Amino acid sequence: MSGASLAVVFAGSGGSGAMTAGSLFLRSAARAGYYGLMTQLFGPQVRGGEAAALVQVSTEPIECQPDRFDLFVALDWEKLDQFAPEIPLDERSTIIADPAAGPVSPAIAKSGARVIAVSMSDRNATRLERALRGRRTNVFAAGLIGALAGLDTAALRESLAQVLEGKPADVMQLNAAALSAGIEAADSTDVDASLAPSHRAARWRITGN
Repeated sequence: MSGASLAVVFAGSGGSGAMTAGSLFLRSAARAGYYGLMTQLFGPQVRGGEAAALVQVSTEPIECQPDRFDLFVALDWEKLDQFAPEIPLDERSTIIADPAAGPVSPAIAKSGARVIAVSMSDRNATRLERALRGRRTNVFAAGLIGALAGLDTAALRESLAQVLEGKPADVMQLNAAALSAGIEAADSTDVDASLAPSHRAARWRITGN
Protein backbone atom coordinates (compact mmCIF):
# COMPACT_ATOMS: atom_id res chain seq x y z
CA MET A 1 0.00 0.00 0.00
CA SER A 2 1.18 3.52 -0.78
CA GLY A 3 1.90 5.68 2.26
CA ALA A 4 1.65 9.42 2.79
CA SER A 5 5.17 9.61 4.24
CA LEU A 6 8.44 7.70 4.39
CA ALA A 7 11.23 8.11 6.97
CA VAL A 8 14.68 6.84 5.95
CA VAL A 9 18.14 6.76 7.55
CA PHE A 10 21.35 6.56 5.51
CA ALA A 11 24.23 5.77 7.88
CA GLY A 12 27.90 4.85 7.69
CA SER A 13 31.43 5.74 8.72
CA GLY A 14 33.03 9.06 7.87
CA GLY A 15 33.58 9.29 4.12
CA SER A 16 30.97 6.67 3.23
CA GLY A 17 28.76 9.35 1.69
CA ALA A 18 25.72 9.13 3.97
CA MET A 19 25.00 12.86 3.63
CA THR A 20 25.30 12.73 -0.14
CA ALA A 21 22.85 9.81 -0.24
CA GLY A 22 20.40 11.69 1.97
CA SER A 23 20.70 14.89 -0.03
CA LEU A 24 20.27 13.04 -3.32
CA PHE A 25 17.12 11.29 -2.07
CA LEU A 26 15.73 14.54 -0.62
CA ARG A 27 16.38 16.54 -3.82
CA SER A 28 14.77 13.81 -5.91
CA ALA A 29 11.67 13.75 -3.71
CA ALA A 30 11.39 17.55 -4.00
CA ARG A 31 11.64 17.32 -7.78
CA ALA A 32 8.84 14.75 -7.71
CA GLY A 33 6.63 17.17 -5.77
CA TYR A 34 7.02 15.90 -2.19
CA TYR A 35 7.82 17.81 1.00
CA GLY A 36 10.92 16.75 2.91
CA LEU A 37 13.15 17.28 5.93
CA MET A 38 16.72 16.06 6.52
CA THR A 39 18.63 16.11 9.81
CA GLN A 40 22.33 15.27 10.04
CA LEU A 41 24.06 13.33 12.81
CA PHE A 42 27.84 13.34 13.13
CA GLY A 43 30.08 11.39 15.50
CA PRO A 44 33.35 12.90 16.78
CA GLN A 45 36.27 12.58 14.38
CA VAL A 46 38.44 11.09 17.13
CA ARG A 47 36.04 8.12 17.22
CA GLY A 48 35.86 7.63 13.44
CA GLY A 49 33.57 10.40 12.25
CA GLU A 50 30.50 8.21 11.68
CA ALA A 51 27.51 9.96 10.12
CA ALA A 52 23.79 9.52 9.54
CA ALA A 53 21.33 11.41 7.33
CA LEU A 54 17.78 11.26 8.70
CA VAL A 55 15.34 11.97 5.88
CA GLN A 56 11.57 12.17 5.91
CA VAL A 57 9.49 12.83 2.79
CA SER A 58 5.74 13.27 2.66
CA THR A 59 2.77 14.36 0.58
CA GLU A 60 2.08 17.00 3.25
CA PRO A 61 4.29 19.63 4.96
CA ILE A 62 6.60 18.24 7.66
CA GLU A 63 6.95 20.12 10.94
CA CYS A 64 8.98 17.74 13.11
CA GLN A 65 11.05 14.57 13.06
CA PRO A 66 9.19 11.25 12.94
CA ASP A 67 8.56 9.06 16.01
CA ARG A 68 10.11 6.11 14.15
CA PHE A 69 11.94 5.36 10.92
CA ASP A 70 10.68 3.00 8.24
CA LEU A 71 14.03 2.21 6.61
CA PHE A 72 17.60 2.09 7.91
CA VAL A 73 20.18 1.87 5.11
CA ALA A 74 23.63 0.89 6.34
CA LEU A 75 26.43 1.91 3.99
CA ASP A 76 28.73 0.11 6.45
CA TRP A 77 28.57 -0.83 10.15
CA GLU A 78 31.60 0.98 11.56
CA LYS A 79 30.75 2.45 14.99
CA LEU A 80 27.06 2.99 14.31
CA ASP A 81 25.98 1.72 17.74
CA GLN A 82 26.17 5.20 19.24
CA PHE A 83 23.38 6.41 16.95
CA ALA A 84 20.89 3.74 18.10
CA PRO A 85 19.25 5.92 20.83
CA GLU A 86 18.72 8.77 18.34
CA ILE A 87 17.25 6.64 15.55
CA PRO A 88 14.01 4.97 16.72
CA LEU A 89 13.37 1.69 14.91
CA ASP A 90 10.87 -1.08 15.70
CA GLU A 91 9.67 -4.43 14.42
CA ARG A 92 7.88 -2.70 11.52
CA SER A 93 11.12 -1.08 10.35
CA THR A 94 13.40 -2.56 7.70
CA ILE A 95 17.20 -2.56 7.71
CA ILE A 96 18.87 -2.72 4.30
CA ALA A 97 22.55 -3.65 4.28
CA ASP A 98 25.21 -5.26 2.12
CA PRO A 99 26.22 -8.68 3.56
CA ALA A 100 29.81 -7.85 2.58
CA ALA A 101 29.77 -5.05 5.18
CA GLY A 102 29.51 -7.54 8.02
CA PRO A 103 26.83 -8.33 10.64
CA VAL A 104 24.20 -5.86 11.78
CA SER A 105 25.33 -3.59 14.62
CA PRO A 106 24.12 -5.14 17.93
CA ALA A 107 22.48 -1.94 19.20
CA ILE A 108 20.59 -1.51 15.92
CA ALA A 109 19.59 -5.19 15.82
CA LYS A 110 17.89 -4.84 19.24
CA SER A 111 15.08 -2.93 17.55
CA GLY A 112 13.74 -6.16 16.07
CA ALA A 113 13.62 -4.63 12.60
CA ARG A 114 13.57 -6.94 9.60
CA VAL A 115 16.91 -7.21 7.79
CA ILE A 116 17.11 -7.28 3.98
CA ALA A 117 20.43 -8.16 2.35
CA VAL A 118 21.28 -6.21 -0.80
CA SER A 119 24.65 -6.26 -2.57
CA MET A 120 25.50 -2.60 -3.17
CA SER A 121 28.95 -2.96 -4.75
CA ASP A 122 29.87 -3.60 -8.37
CA ARG A 123 30.63 -7.31 -8.39
CA ASN A 124 32.69 -6.95 -11.56
CA ALA A 125 35.04 -4.34 -10.06
CA THR A 126 38.37 -5.48 -8.64
CA ARG A 127 39.53 -4.46 -5.16
CA LEU A 128 42.02 -2.07 -6.79
CA GLU A 129 39.31 -0.46 -8.92
CA ARG A 130 37.11 0.05 -5.86
CA ALA A 131 40.03 1.62 -3.99
CA LEU A 132 40.91 3.98 -6.84
CA ARG A 133 37.41 4.93 -7.97
CA GLY A 134 35.43 4.55 -4.76
CA ARG A 135 32.60 2.12 -4.08
CA ARG A 136 29.75 4.61 -4.72
CA THR A 137 27.57 2.58 -2.33
CA ASN A 138 25.86 5.80 -1.26
CA VAL A 139 24.64 6.64 -4.76
CA PHE A 140 23.48 3.04 -5.24
CA ALA A 141 21.55 3.28 -1.96
CA ALA A 142 19.89 6.56 -2.92
CA GLY A 143 18.82 5.09 -6.26
CA LEU A 144 17.48 1.97 -4.55
CA ILE A 145 15.42 3.86 -1.96
CA GLY A 146 14.22 6.38 -4.53
CA ALA A 147 12.97 3.59 -6.76
CA LEU A 148 11.33 1.75 -3.84
CA ALA A 149 9.54 4.99 -2.92
CA GLY A 150 8.29 5.27 -6.49
CA LEU A 151 10.21 8.43 -7.38
CA ASP A 152 10.56 9.21 -11.06
CA THR A 153 13.83 7.97 -12.55
CA ALA A 154 14.33 11.29 -14.31
CA ALA A 155 14.10 13.12 -10.95
CA LEU A 156 16.81 10.87 -9.51
CA ARG A 157 19.13 11.37 -12.47
CA GLU A 158 18.60 15.13 -12.60
CA SER A 159 19.28 15.42 -8.87
CA LEU A 160 22.48 13.37 -9.18
CA ALA A 161 23.70 15.69 -11.93
CA GLN A 162 23.01 18.65 -9.66
CA VAL A 163 24.75 17.09 -6.64
CA LEU A 164 27.82 16.23 -8.75
CA GLU A 165 27.87 19.48 -10.71
CA GLY A 166 31.43 20.40 -11.68
CA LYS A 167 32.83 16.88 -11.25
CA PRO A 168 34.92 15.27 -14.05
CA ALA A 169 33.08 13.32 -16.74
CA ASP A 170 34.42 9.95 -15.58
CA VAL A 171 33.16 10.58 -12.03
CA MET A 172 29.74 11.52 -13.40
CA GLN A 173 29.65 8.38 -15.53
CA LEU A 174 30.62 6.01 -12.69
CA ASN A 175 28.08 7.52 -10.30
CA ALA A 176 25.35 7.46 -12.95
CA ALA A 177 26.02 3.75 -13.40
CA ALA A 178 25.79 3.20 -9.62
CA LEU A 179 22.48 5.09 -9.53
CA SER A 180 21.08 2.97 -12.37
CA ALA A 181 22.21 -0.22 -10.60
CA GLY A 182 20.41 0.88 -7.43
CA ILE A 183 17.22 1.66 -9.35
CA GLU A 184 17.31 -1.74 -11.06
CA ALA A 185 17.94 -3.53 -7.75
CA ALA A 186 14.61 -2.25 -6.41
CA ASP A 187 12.72 -4.71 -8.61
CA SER A 188 14.24 -7.67 -6.77
CA THR A 189 14.11 -6.19 -3.26
CA ASP A 190 11.29 -7.36 -0.99
CA VAL A 191 10.41 -3.97 0.47
CA ASP A 192 7.17 -2.00 0.11
CA ALA A 193 8.06 1.66 0.57
CA SER A 194 5.97 3.27 -2.15
CA LEU A 195 4.67 6.76 -1.56
CA ALA A 196 1.21 8.03 -2.43
CA PRO A 197 1.11 10.42 -5.42
CA SER A 198 2.45 13.88 -4.60
CA HIS A 199 0.69 17.20 -4.95
CA ARG A 200 2.75 18.72 -7.74
CA ALA A 201 3.87 22.26 -6.96
CA ALA A 202 7.03 24.36 -6.74
CA ARG A 203 9.10 23.61 -3.62
CA TRP A 204 11.59 25.76 -1.72
CA ARG A 205 14.85 24.13 -0.67
CA ILE A 206 16.25 25.71 2.52
CA THR A 207 19.46 24.76 4.33
CA GLY A 208 20.25 26.02 7.83
CA ASN A 209 21.68 25.14 11.22
